[in-house]
Amino acid sequence: MTGKAVVFHNAKTYEVRSYLRFTMQAMSRTVTPTQVHALVGRAKFPGPRLAAATGWYETFYDLKNPGGQFMYQLHKLHNTYVRLSPNEVHVSDTAWVDTLLVSSAQGTRDKYGPAASQAGTPQGVFGTSLHNTHRRRRAGLNPLFSKSCAASAEGLIYDKLDLLIQRIDTQIIRDGCADMRTAFMCFTTDIVSEYCLGKSFGLLQNEIEGNEWHKSIRALAKTIPFTRQFNWIIPLSQKIPPSFMRVVSPDLARVAGMHHDMEAQALQAVREHDQDVKTGSKLPFHRNPMEKFAVFRALLENDDLPPDEKLYNRISHEAVTLMAAGSETTASTLMAAVYFILANKESILPRLREEVDSITSTRASRPSTADLESLPWLTAIVKETLRLSTLTARLTRVAPNEALVYRDWVMPAGTAVSMTLREISYDPEIFPSPTEFRPERWLPSNPNLDRCNRYLVAFSRGSRMCLGINLAHAELYIAIAELFRRRDFELHDTIRDRDVDFTRDFFVGETSATTKGVRVKYEKMSRAMANRTLYFFLAPTWDLPSPPSGPIQLGNVITSLKTPERSLYKCPKLDSETFSSSQTRVTFSTEKLRAGRFGLFARFLTMALGLGVDATVAWESNNASRFTFETLETTQFYPDAGYLQACVAAEPVQRYLSKSRYRKPLYIITGLKTVSGAKAESFEAHFVDGSVSPEIDATAWSGVPVGGGTKVGVKVGNKGAVTWEAANDFVFAFRVQKIVVEKKTGAVSGEDYTKGALMDAAIGESNKPKLKIVEEEMDNQVDGFLKEELMDDDQSVLCAIPTFLSGVDIA
Repeated sequence: MTGKAVVFHNAKTYEVRSYLRFTMQAMSRTVTPTQVHALVGRAKFPGPRLAAATGWYETFYDLKNPGGQFMYQLHKLHNTYVRLSPNEVHVSDTAWVDTLLVSSAQGTRDKYGPAASQAGTPQGVFGTSLHNTHRRRRAGLNPLFSKSCAASAEGLIYDKLDLLIQRIDTQIIRDGCADMRTAFMCFTTDIVSEYCLGKSFGLLQNEIEGNEWHKSIRALAKTIPFTRQFNWIIPLSQKIPPSFMRVVSPDLARVAGMHHDMEAQALQAVREHDQDVKTGSKLPFHRNPMEKFAVFRALLENDDLPPDEKLYNRISHEAVTLMAAGSETTASTLMAAVYFILANKESILPRLREEVDSITSTRASRPSTADLESLPWLTAIVKETLRLSTLTARLTRVAPNEALVYRDWVMPAGTAVSMTLREISYDPEIFPSPTEFRPERWLPSNPNLDRCNRYLVAFSRGSRMCLGINLAHAELYIAIAELFRRRDFELHDTIRDRDVDFTRDFFVGETSATTKGVRVKYEKMSRAMANRTLYFFLAPTWDLPSPPSGPIQLGNVITSLKTPERSLYKCPKLDSETFSSSQTRVTFSTEKLRAGRFGLFARFLTMALGLGVDATVAWESNNASRFTFETLETTQFYPDAGYLQACVAAEPVQRYLSKSRYRKPLYIITGLKTVSGAKAESFEAHFVDGSVSPEIDATAWSGVPVGGGTKVGVKVGNKGAVTWEAANDFVFAFRVQKIVVEKKTGAVSGEDYTKGALMDAAIGESNKPKLKIVEEEMDNQVDGFLKEELMDDDQSVLCAIPTFLSGVDIA
C-alpha cells in the first residue's frame, strides 16, 4: 500500500529531542574527533584559522545583517582555494568546474549533507545527498521534463502570458506602474502548478493570493542562510501549531504551510491511486504534463521505484521543490530581462522586435519555442540575462570514492568541496566587462562564442543539472518575445544597485533589503496614465464639516481608511508647502454594474440553501451615484522626511506601533477635497432569477407549496433611489500616504497609497471636470463570485440570498 503514513513522535518528546539536537549541533560546530583526520590532512590549506576550527565562522557570515553574505573576499585575502569550515573548502577557478560538477558517467558526486537539507526537502531530488539515490529518484521525473513535454506546454505558457499582460495592464491603470517581480512570480507559479499538478494555482487572477504566495517563496529563500546551518529548523516548524509558529517566525510559518499544502495534495493523489488500483478503474497515464497530479503519478506508477519511495510524505518533497524552484528562479530571470532590455532599449529593443516580427504573421500569432530559439538576437538576450542572474549559492559536492586534486592540493575522498556558479558567470577572462549587459557576446560573430557557451552554467552542470531547464527555456523565450512585441514599456523608479543586482545569498540571489522591485509603466501612455492615477478615497460619511472645525485635517495620522475622522495623532503645524485648486459646478458620477449566470455547487446548495443539485441563478446588481457641487476645493501637501519623523515620534503613535509590533498600517492625510452646494442622487438595484428542481420542497423558504412542471422559477427584485442636498461645506474625499517604519533602524518613509481610490488629484485641470467610473464583471464562476463579494463587502448578492430564503414570489 503506497499510502502508508509516517508515524510522528509525540510533540513534547520531539521538542525535547530538538532542543538536545540544537545543543549537540551547536557543540559540534567546533572540532570533533571525526574531523581530526581532515584537519591533519589539510592543516596547511589557506584560510582563516577560525574557519579550520569551527563551523561558527561560516555561520556568522551567513547570518550577520542583512543575511546571506558572500564569501568572495576570502579568496582575495588568501588564494583561489580557501577553507570555509572544518569540512568544506571552496575553489574559485572557472576551469575546475569540469572536475567538480561531472555527469554520472564521469564520476560519483554526493551532495554535501547540510547543503542538501537546507530547503527542508531531504527526500526530494534537491535534498537527496547520496548520488545513487538521487539518480534513481530523478529518473522517475526526467520523462516529464523532456524537451518534447516542455514543447507540449507552449499553449499553456501563452494562455498564462495573456493573463500576465492583463494583470500588468490592470496594475498600471490602477497604480500608475506594475511590479514585475510579483507578476512574474505568479506567472511562473501558475505554469508550473498546472504543468506538474494538472491544476493552476490561479495566482494571476487573484492578486491577494498571488501576493501571499510570493511572500511564502520569499520566506523560504530568507530562511536558507539559517537552515543551511541548522537544517532541523524546517522539520521542527512543521510540528509546531501554525498559530504559535506565526508568532515565533512568520517566515517559517509560511514555509511550513507550503509543506503542509503539498503533503495534502500528495496524500490525495496516493489515495486516489490506491483506490483505482484496488477497483481496477485506473486510467492510463501517458506521462504527459498537465494531467491531474502528473508529477505524483509519474512517481507512483514508476515500477523502478520501491514502495517506500512512493509514500505521500516522500513525493510531497518533490512537489515543494518543483513549486519553489520552478517559480522563483525563472521569475527572477524574467525580472532581470525586463530591466536590462528597458535600461538599454535604444540598442536592444528595435532589433528584438524586428526579429520577432519576422516570424509572426499576425498579432495573435503564437510562435513555437523552436522558432524563437532560432532567432539569434533573442537567444543572445536570453543567454546574457541567464548569465547575469545566475544563482549566488555555492554548490557543494563530495567525491566519496576518489581524491580530488586542485593544483598542488589533494583533497581526500569524502571532502566537501564547493564552487559558486556566479563566480564563473562573472569571470572577466571568459566574459569581458562581466557586469555589463552585452548580448552581442552570444552572437556567431564572437570568436570566443564556444568558450562562452561552455561556461554558461546558469542551470548548473553535471548529474544534478536543473531538471526543469527545458520548461524554463520555453517560458523565457515566449515571455520575453511576446511582452515586448505587445507592449511599449519604460522603467519606473527602478535603480540597478537597489532593485536588480544581487547583494545577498539566499541560494537564489536576493537584491537589497530596500528594493522596490523592477517596476514598469507604458512608454507612450505614461503621461496619460499619470493623469488617470486615482489618489482620493471617498469619505465614509458626508456630514463631517470641512477644516478647520472638522475632524479630518491635513497631516492627521490615522490607522484606517474607513475611519479617517478618528485620528491617532493631531497634526502639528504644517511647515511643508500646500497646493490648492478650486473648481465650480463639478459633476462626479460612479457606476458599478455586475452581472452573471452560474450553476451553483451541489454541496453549497444542499448545505446552505437546500435547493438540490439542479439549480441555476442569474444575477444583476447596479449601483450608481451622481453628484453636483457648486464648488470643489482640493488641497494637498507633500510631507518631507522631517515631518514624517516628527509624527512617528509622537507618543500616541509610538504606543500604537509598539502594541501592534509594527505590523499594522499607519497613514497620514495628505490631501482633502471639500465641497459646498452639494446635490446628489443615488440609485441601487438588485435582481436575481433562479430555477430549481421540482423535487425540492420550497414551502419552507417561500411559504408557497410547489408542484408541477419541470422547473420552478424564482425571481427577486429590490431597487431604490435617494436624493439629497447639503447646504454646509463638508469633506468629500481624502488622500493619504502610507507611513513605513523600520522596526530595527527606526527609519521612516512614506509613499502614496492608492489601492481602492476613486478620484484623481485634479490639480490644474479646467473647470467642470467630469469623472465616471464603471466596473463591469461578466460570467463569474461561482467560487470567484462568492469570494469576491465577501471580500469586497458588497451587499448586492448578500442581500439577495437572505431575501431569497425569507420569502419570494413564485412565478
